[in-house]
Amino acid sequence: MPLDHTTGTVTFTGNGLLSCVWEEAEGSGRINWTNPENRFSAFTFTTAVSLRPGGLSVIVLSGEIHSGDFKGSTIVVEFILAPGPAQILECLTPEGLTTVSGPLNLQIL
Repeated sequence: MPLDHTTGTVTFTGNGLLSCVWEEAEGSGRINWTNPENRFSAFTFTTAVSLRPGGLSVIVLSGEIHSGDFKGSTIVVEFILAPGPAQILECLTPEGLTTVSGPLNLQIL
């Protein structure tokens, strides 16, 4: 990725099932690049892979950038979500897990 596109804010909107045992979603996202000389990158996505190595949730979204910088490129976003012990128990409640965090890896191909 060009050095002027290395940081930004990513937002997502989508529909589907995101549970403690399965993810299946689709939606859209937008990257607002930090460098003021750059535009944005807007994309659509689907959940491509959902893995659970060692108790971590790894969710991979993939799609296409449909407007802004990198239009026509493929985007792959990988979340590694690591719920704490108390949060794992929340998965068993009717409300489910309401928040979790972890690193994000974003690739534009």
